Amino acid sequence: MEKIERLIHACRRLREAVRTGELSDNVGFRKHLSAYRQRYMASKGIAFFLQKEMGVDLRPILKRAYMALTSCRVLIESETVS
Repeated sequence: MEKIERLIHACRRLREAVRTGELSDNVGFRKHLSAYRQRYMASKGIAFFLQKEMGVDLRPILKRAYMALTSCRVLIESETVS
């Protein structure tokens, strides 16, 4: 759960950096987002295993992470267009 929470916070920081114009490198943003997606997929695999083997349901926190990733992607795409 800690790793997923850190991923959510990292996405929020990236989103704020895009909004404020702190970093103007779109390629850098996309690389960060790609790394965050990989972290999400790894967490999703672990969560699937925990649910199957131990009955631990991490779907609510995974949904929050997915929504954070999606909002980052949408914001980066909208900033690229405008």
